[in-house]
Amino acid sequence: MVKVSLIILNWNARSMTQEELENVAQLDTRGLDTTCVVVDNGSTDDSLEKLSSYNLPNMNYKFIETNENLGYAGGNNIGLKYSFKERFDYTILLNNDVILPKDILIKLVGIAQKDQKIGLLAPKMYFAKGY
Repeated sequence: MVKVSLIILNWNARSMTQEELENVAQLDTRGLDTTCVVVDNGSTDDSLEKLSSYNLPNMNYKFIETNENLGYAGGNNIGLKYSFKERFDYTILLNNDVILPKDILIKLVGIAQKDQKIGLLAPKMYFAKGY
């Protein structure tokens, strides 16, 4: 089974991250061992406490707390280090305001597995109406 991690960075944005977790839980993960890695980047609200009690179907979860705000790159690097340590086959950096189509993981992994020379993939991005 192909191991995939989705890294979501949170900083004082519990409700937005919860919505993202709900979106991620709807993804088609057939044939994938998928883990959502939520890195709480030094939040000063109740984000980590509330998010770590979240348990949605169809996904494994790992919550990592930093003791300070490490910035966007620093926070994502914490998630990447975890993903490398756990030997995930593929890792997706995912902002907490992104809406993903249900089949995105299957499509991205399928493309990556067809050509081992591919080192990075990015889906086409669209802005929601009004942005």
